Amino acid sequence: MSLESSRESTANQLDIGKEQLAKTTPYSRNPEEIRSMLHDIVDSQSYLYIDKSTNPAIDDMSIYRIDSRDRHADIGRTLEAQVFNKDAGYEPEFIEEKFSPYDKNSIFFVLVENEPSEDPQSIGVLRTIDCNRGSSETISMFKEFYGEETPLPLELSMKNSGEKVWDIFTVVVDPRYRDGTNSAWLYHALYKMSVEEGIDRWISNITPKEIRNLRHYLGIPFIDVPGVDPVFDIMPNGSRSDYGFYYADVKDVGPAVAERIEYLKSSLEDDKVSEKEKRMNALLSQIASVALKGSLLDTAQE
Repeated sequence: MSLESSRESTANQLDIGKEQLAKTTPYSRNPEEIRSMLHDIVDSQSYLYIDKSTNPAIDDMSIYRIDSRDRHADIGRTLEAQVFNKDAGYEPEFIEEKFSPYDKNSIFFVLVENEPSEDPQSIGVLRTIDCNRGSSETISMFKEFYGEETPLPLELSMKNSGEKVWDIFTVVVDPRYRDGTNSAWLYHALYKMSVEEGIDRWISNITPKEIRNLRHYLGIPFIDVPGVDPVFDIMPNGSRSDYGFYYADVKDVGPAVAERIEYLKSSLEDDKVSEKEKRMNALLSQIASVALKGSLLDTAQE
């Protein structure tokens, strides 16, 4: 091949590469791009937050903490769009339009399955919004439904100038990996980082099913924002999704979940509790222990 032909071939390849990249967005990276970014974060220690060296119960998975200003956060964005598309029929373009206002002040916790090592897979992501750095989705949603002129409830506002508030935006797990424990790992990462960084309060809008799982099953002490009625959206697949507005003081999370774990453990010795309920409570106690401590209960491992 002549030098001129070689240069022309290289230029063509670059043009094709640019054309392919132009077709993807932060919410629709193709498998090759995601695979490359996953290898980047796995090979770099700067993103690693939790793995089996510190939390043996996580086994062959790891959790990586990625700031939204880092291009590798597109791993989380793309997984968000994929799961919302499967669950509710939202197209990536719609998700990007609705989610991008929070792309500059989000933090992504990405749960990765590391085996096989040559092909790690992102299986879950939790996105929390740092309200001290920019807009809040929960506050925006409140204003969308109740109007800009409606006073913002104190529980959703920054009551004190020094207060640190995180807005729990999305918690999604690939449908193939939904066993309860994987989402609990994501909540553990959120809680661990919140304590380490002195976060005072979480806010969020949450569906009835999710609030039941979080509050009544795991014991995370989310409180209804007083005087605010639930709202709802109609999904592209025709289903209705209801949302309530909630907050939780981070200092209350540890004691409340620990109390819930003790209750679930004690029920296993209660003759009045059915065997079916005991099996469920044993599972819930494990999940709650992961969410709080990042470990399994000793009794559950026996």
